[in-house]
Amino acid sequence: MKILIPFAFGFGLILNANASCSFNSGYYLQERNIVLSTSTISVPINAAAGTVLTTGEVAASPGAFATCTGTNSYLYNGTGTTVTAGGLNNVFPTNIAGIGIRFYRRDNSGKYYVFTSQSTITGQDSSPSWNWYNNGNYYWGADVVTTGGTVQNGTFDRSLMSTFTVGGTKFVQNTVSAFTVTARACTQTSAATINLALPPVAKTDFGQNGIPLVSDKSNNFNIILSCDYGINVNLSIANNGGATSNILSNSVGTNMATGVGIQLLKGTSESSSVFPLGVKTLISTTASSGAGLGVTIPFIAQYYKTGVMTAGLVNVSTTYTLTYE
Repeated sequence: MKILIPFAFGFGLILNANASCSFNSGYYLQERNIVLSTSTISVPINAAAGTVLTTGEVAASPGAFATCTGTNSYLYNGTGTTVTAGGLNNVFPTNIAGIGIRFYRRDNSGKYYVFTSQSTITGQDSSPSWNWYNNGNYYWGADVVTTGGTVQNGTFDRSLMSTFTVGGTKFVQNTVSAFTVTARACTQTSAATINLALPPVAKTDFGQNGIPLVSDKSNNFNIILSCDYGINVNLSIANNGGATSNILSNSVGTNMATGVGIQLLKGTSESSSVFPLGVKTLISTTASSGAGLGVTIPFIAQYYKTGVMTAGLVNVSTTYTLTYE
């Protein structure tokens, strides 16, 4: 037993030493540049994560490019650490906030998004020969995708690469052509902070349905935007903790009224509907071309009886969020 133990250990070392890969005659490191279908990308600033913006491919060099001995690790890697974006795995964030690249290889059977974080081993194989075109034409590719959050303007610095390595030898290195990103959005031209005064109201002004019987106890306001083209404008107004559905609750404290809140209606006095609180709601889709496209969101604020009323002040506050997808 004392003789066999070092022999087995030494045999293991010999196996590892003999596992390697080298270029066949006439082959060398494949350095490819993946040219995207467009170099100028315009995207809504809050586009959903996992949105594919553009793609590009480059053909692999045909033929048997490597000879290997033993069992070798092979790695489809990218220069960085991957994230998941909107259900898409293996996305490499770029230097542009909200933008990533997803590398793939493609043959006649389809795309394979196998490129993972740097130094991650994909698998092991004892094949003595490596070649492309095992299943038809072979390509290296890249998708430019959104990663979620706010997209910022910027130019891709080309720092990301995809590589393929077998047995410690790198056989493929792909870069991606430069591109610029412009984030489309809206500018709010009305005041971001909305201070609205409602006329005084008496308990006797209310009917059975919760709102005053007279129409002069409300007030209206507009959220006004100037937008880029091709944007879905969404609005969400937070529920400030009120127990009554879609009613903003009154503040609590000395001299504050009870049994009353504020209801928001989207629209005008001629046509309006209750605006749901705490829900992202599509307001408008801007035209497919142009700039400075106006979007006006009209609202009516009115009192709403929520229970037994006591006299006092009504002071309601909440926040709203605009997103552009």
